[in-house]
Amino acid sequence: MAEQLWVVRAGEQARYAEDFKSGEFIAAGFGEFFPGDLGGTSEIELRRRATSPAERTFAGQLSAFAYHVETGDFVIVPLLPKRRTYLVGQVSGPYQHITPAPASGPHRRAVKWLGEFPREGLSKA
Repeated sequence: MAEQLWVVRAGEQARYAEDFKSGEFIAAGFGEFFPGDLGGTSEIELRRRATSPAERTFAGQLSAFAYHVETGDFVIVPLLPKRRTYLVGQVSGPYQHITPAPASGPHRRAVKWLGEFPREGLSKA
């Protein structure tokens, strides 16, 4: 299958962008919804836990992060509003759960960063 492109936010106002870059990872929070390791939980089980519209949104985003992002897929992390640039990388490892959970979140994927690119330098395609 062809590589996918995923947009991953680095927290509110890109607050975890430097952690992502220096640690060579992307992370997802949703600790209030599902703080545990998804390694032993199926996508169906995860989605069944959602009982409100907000939790269904969390489940959908966490599901994509843990079950659908593949090694080799590309990620783009907006660095807005601090900079008008994007951090671009390629996923280099499987889903991991980090304990104790760092501020960026317990759900993590390793990434090889390809660079930081100005917003104007990226085509709409």
